[in-house]
Amino acid sequence: MKNFKYIGLALFFFFNTMNAQSIISLDDCYRWQSENHPLTAQISAINKSEKWQVQQVSRQNWPQATLNGQASWQSDVSHIPNLPFPGLVIESPSKDQYKLNLDIAQNIYDGGMIKASKKTVQQSITLEAKQVEANLYAIKEQLCRAYFGGLLAQEQVQILKYSLADLNLKKDKVEKLVKEGVAIASQVLVLDANIIEIQQQIDDAEIKKKNALVFIESVTGKTLAEEAKLINPLSIPQYDKTINRPETQLLSLDMANQENIYQLNISKNFPKVALFGQVGYGRPGLNFLSNQFDPYAIVGMRLNWNLAGMYLGSFKRERAIKDLKLDKIKALSTSVNNAYKVRADQEKNDAERMKKVIESDNELIRIRTQLVKIAETQFQQGIINSNDYTIESNALLKAQILRAVHDIQYQQSLAIYKLIIGQ
Repeated sequence: MKNFKYIGLALFFFFNTMNAQSIISLDDCYRWQSENHPLTAQISAINKSEKWQVQQVSRQNWPQATLNGQASWQSDVSHIPNLPFPGLVIESPSKDQYKLNLDIAQNIYDGGMIKASKKTVQQSITLEAKQVEANLYAIKEQLCRAYFGGLLAQEQVQILKYSLADLNLKKDKVEKLVKEGVAIASQVLVLDANIIEIQQQIDDAEIKKKNALVFIESVTGKTLAEEAKLINPLSIPQYDKTINRPETQLLSLDMANQENIYQLNISKNFPKVALFGQVGYGRPGLNFLSNQFDPYAIVGMRLNWNLAGMYLGSFKRERAIKDLKLDKIKALSTSVNNAYKVRADQEKNDAERMKKVIESDNELIRIRTQLVKIAETQFQQGIINSNDYTIESNALLKAQILRAVHDIQYQQSLAIYKLIIGQ
């Protein structure tokens, strides 16, 4: 039983570590990123600003009040010559004049300008938030690759540690045989060299996992323990060629926004009707011949219509601009969709290729395992030396590591595929 102390200790350490450490899934990382990344707070701030901006536009329908004041001196004023009637004198107003008035206007019809402005503001806010979401989504793919990089390093460490425990076991046996004079000391040196090489590989893999965890921490806002266990997603292939990424949604929103901008621009050429009122106090009042301070009031309806758009071709020009912008966005949308479809097909092909490679890996491991068992028996019987045994042992180790690599590459291709199409 003593011969199994290294394997036993390694397994004991491994399973106890699994119980003590935190377990992290790829979905956990996605969720943490969406909750904690600074860009998420930016999206929230953008969405909150929509309420205030829309209110600001809507209040253009409220009565608009303006207080005006004026004090002036003029070189001449209206006057009436002396009339040929005794005692009838009409005094000319003073050259210094004063006015204080409150103007109130109420919009009745604005050609749809306020309605179009509200839609444009809302769509612009949505576009801004979607752009930030697209930036966040791009980081998500980096997060995915870092996660699988850490997962691969983690699997390599586990396999290498198991192999290290096996080699230490064999070293104990050889040292015992050397003491008994059955084996030569150089066989121990061969095992020592192999143990050092595997320990170096373990150290390298642990650093790679640590670096992956550091990146995951930076984009998720979570503090992760170095011994955190990453879980292989084990996704089931679900292939779909429909691209529904934030970038493609952004282009669709931009197309809709061009229609809103067009409606806003042409509404500037429609007639505007408003009620207005003015109350004031000044010298003179409405009676310009009076030289007294008097109150006054004016009410009425105002029509404002810029007719230049009708003969300068504004409607036709705005429509042409809109159509050109839409054509540009459609061309870009087609290009972007095609690019993502190509990437999706590449990841799909990689996944299918890895699936076939894994099947051959399993068969290779089965054969290598049998060869190691045979080599172990021959080693114990003295038919082969430690060098021959380590050759077979390393071949099995390489096959196991490749199997882990291919399995993780398969799952990574499926995960990246989902991100590419926006699943």
